[in-house]
Amino acid sequence: MTSRSNTGPPQRGNRPELAVIVPAYNAYVPLSNTLAALALQLEEGPALETIVVDNNSTARSPEMLHRRFRRALSMTLVHQPALPHPFAISRARNTGMRLTDAAWILLLDADCIPGPGCLAAVREAIAGCHGSRLIATGERIFIDPLSCGEVSTAYDLRLLMDRPRIASDSNYGLTHDRRLPDMLALTKCPHPWAYMHAGVLLYSAAAAREVGGFDESYDGRWGYEDADFAYRMIVDAGCAPRYVEGMKVLHQEGIGEANAQRYKWNKRANPNWHRICATIPGFEQFKREQWESLGVEVIL
Repeated sequence: MTSRSNTGPPQRGNRPELAVIVPAYNAYVPLSNTLAALALQLEEGPALETIVVDNNSTARSPEMLHRRFRRALSMTLVHQPALPHPFAISRARNTGMRLTDAAWILLLDADCIPGPGCLAAVREAIAGCHGSRLIATGERIFIDPLSCGEVSTAYDLRLLMDRPRIASDSNYGLTHDRRLPDMLALTKCPHPWAYMHAGVLLYSAAAAREVGGFDESYDGRWGYEDADFAYRMIVDAGCAPRYVEGMKVLHQEGIGEANAQRYKWNKRANPNWHRICATIPGFEQFKREQWESLGVEVIL
C-alpha cells in the first residue's frame, strides 16, 4: 500500500482551493528550491495543500523537506509502494489526486521552481474562469540547477528571472520554450493539448476525475502522458485550454533520468509516441510539421 510520512492530509476547517502535486524521484536538491519558492508566495495565491509523491527514491529521501514544510505548505509526503520503474509520474499524479479534496490541482515537476507571481497568476486564472472548466499552462524558463536550499525564506524570487537562459535538452536544445509563440493563442491551435506540459499545469479536479486522471500505461517511458490527459480533458470533459502569462516556472536543467533523453529524441523506439499517435487523430502529422518548423531532427 501507499505509505505517508504523516497520518493523513493536514487538518483544516475548510477544504483548500488548490492542491499542488509534485512527483519526485531522487530530487531532494531541486525539490528543496521548488517547495521554498511555493512557501514564499503563499500570501499571493489561493489556500493550498501540497502533496509530494516519492517514486522509490534511492538517494536522499524528501523526509527532511517534509518536516521543514509540513506546516507552511500543509504538506503531505507519500511514499509509493515498490514500483516496476521509478519513472511513474502518471501514477504519482493520480495518487496525489486521490488524496485531495481541493477543487483545483496545480502540477509541478520537482525540478520546476514556480517563478515570482506564479501563485498569484494561478489565483487570477481560477477567479477569471467564473466556474467554467479550465486547463492552463505557462512558460518554462531553462536555467542551470540551483544548489540545495538556495531559495530560502530571505530569497528574492525576482533574482531567478535574471539567471541566464540555457539551451535545454528537455526543450530539444532550444533556449526558449519551443511552445511559444503558438501557446499564446491556444484556442486557435489545432492541437492545444500538445502545449499542455505537466511540469506546470493547472486544472479542475472534478474534470480530471471524470476522465480518469492520467493514463498510467504511459509510465515507464518518457513523454506524451500529459498530451493524452489534456486531450481527454478538452475533448471529453469540456475544459477550455489557456495559456497564463504569469504562471512561469524555472526549469533546472540537467536533472532527471536517461530514460527521458533516450525516448525524447528516438520516437521510433518510444512506445508512448506510438500510443499517442494512435489516440489523437492528426497528431503525428502535426508534430512532424512542428519539428520541421523548429529545425528539430528526431528519429521517426
